[in-house]
Amino acid sequence: MAIYETLPTEPPVTLRPLRAADLESLAERCFPEMPFEDVRENVEEDLQRAHAGTGLTLVAEANGEAVSTLKMTRDGDAAWIHNVRTASAFRGMGLAPRMIELLAKQLREEGIRRMCAHVRADNAAARRAYEKAGMRNEGADGMRGEQLRYVRDLSA
Repeated sequence: MAIYETLPTEPPVTLRPLRAADLESLAERCFPEMPFEDVRENVEEDLQRAHAGTGLTLVAEANGEAVSTLKMTRDGDAAWIHNVRTASAFRGMGLAPRMIELLAKQLREEGIRRMCAHVRADNAAARRAYEKAGMRNEGADGMRGEQLRYVRDLSA
């Protein structure tokens, strides 16, 4: 997938696929509570999925550092969004909705019909981001406690 976009923000932010070189900034800025080795394993797995065509992880880069991330995996004619994280200094800039929108455009071109995500009911910021990206809450889901399923139809 060739997803690249530079946003006219201050500082400028570039949305692009994950690179191995993003590991340290992701660990420091997006997953500071996670052990570094766990972040390394996740990045390696995400790069393998991208290479195999079964997933894609996007990052938002500012000043040469990854400041936001979003993972997508494929499941039949659906794509699932996971692990959306944004460094605190970059929250509220609309990075997650923009990454979701770029991803939706690419997935639609590839024939993926639905984009889905699970989000905790009490995570208001994530719910707003999904809604800004055109995803709709389809109600409670049985996954891991009180989760809501958000879906966007890409077939239109």
